[in-house]
Parts: sequence; C-alpha cells; structure tokens
Amino acid sequence: MLRKIFLICSFFAIFSLISCEQAELKINKGDMVKEPLPEPKVLVTEASVSKYAWTGNRMANGEYPHPGACATSDYSVPLGSIAYIDGERYIIKDRTALWIQPKFGFTLDIYSEETVENMLKFGRKNRVVVVEMNYYYPYYRPG
Repeated sequence: MLRKIFLICSFFAIFSLISCEQAELKINKGDMVKEPLPEPKVLVTEASVSKYAWTGNRMANGEYPHPGACATSDYSVPLGSIAYIDGERYIIKDRTALWIQPKFGFTLDIYSEETVENMLKFGRKNRVVVVEMNYYYPYYRPG
C-alpha cells in the first residue's frame, strides 16, 4: 500500500515539474514568491464585551497590555484585526481562554486602566461589533 502511495506521489511530483518547465517558470535563488493574499473581510456580529485589568503577563503578540488593546475568544480572527465597539477603535492583540467561546460566544475583552470598581460596574455587555480582519499583522512569537 505504501509503495502505491509513493508511486502516485512521485508521478504527481514529476508531472508538476514537467508542467512548470513547459510554462517556462523561472525562479532564481533569492526571488520572493508571493502567495495571493486573502480578500479583506469585515465581520459584523453581536459580542459579549467586558474589561480586564493589568495582570503582569504579555499578550499573545508579545506586548504588554495597553489602552486600545483587546482580546478575543474567536481564534479565527487574526491578531491585529480592528474591532469597533460603540464607535471606539480597538486592536485585537490577544486571545482569551478556550473555555470562554462555548460559555459566552464571541467575546471581546478590552484592556482598561480604570479602577476595578468601574470595571465591575461595566460588567459584561452585549454589543454590536464591527471587526475588520487584518491578515498582514506581523505576529510575534516570543522565544
């Protein structure tokens, strides 16, 4: 069985090389091969919005939390996407825990430097959110 799979894969590899030669595709060493980028998408949805305070931990992009940053429970939304909540602009730079999505649905946690009392007063609110997907954000992976 493995031999058949190997033969089929070899056939397709040779066939693709022949078709590239026929098309006279020339790629020199050091050339940048650019893949087509996905079309920009805008997501309009209802989200559960809450605020969070300083934890001392870095966000998923490697930065420390700062005003204007938020976290999302939807891992299909790329880091660096822009979320508009009640006319305010936030950049999605972090992820929430995996258990948040099944419990609360699509959520956005906004970093805030307010007092804990004000954040508790804000609570968790359902808001209509507009998210502009950003596929070009340089994702930082620490260490």
